[in-house]
Amino acid sequence: ETPIPTVPSSISDRYKVGRMIGDGNFAVVHECVEHSTGRAYALKIINKGKCRGK
Repeated sequence: ETPIPTVPSSISDRYKVGRMIGDGNFAVVHECVEHSTGRAYALKIINKGKCRGK
């Protein structure tokens, strides 16, 4: 199982980040839930190191 990534406090203060739901060459997508509303969203985390020069 993929560990839940470390995210900036600006994200973790507002959302609960959950399991990975997709991945690609340059990014992974995690499910997340907004604390205040309970609404579910997808959070894409881009690996800038893999994007350099593209």
